[in-house]
Amino acid sequence: MLNSNTPDRKSEIPWDMVRCPTCFGQVVQQDKVVACTTPGCNKTYPVVTGIPVMINEDSSVFTFEDFA
Repeated sequence: MLNSNTPDRKSEIPWDMVRCPTCFGQVVQQDKVVACTTPGCNKTYPVVTGIPVMINEDSSVFTFEDFA
């Protein structure tokens, strides 16, 4: 859980360097998700306690539920 002493992780993430793990396209942070901007992909990834969970569920041993 984030508290008042926890740094704002959103400002620490170099979004210009982060890529979608499915298609390697550019992503943007929206409210509680990180979204791929590539037409045809449009995958979204949850943000859990301020940290984006950037996994390709199709090829990962983990699922988004593992991080909820």
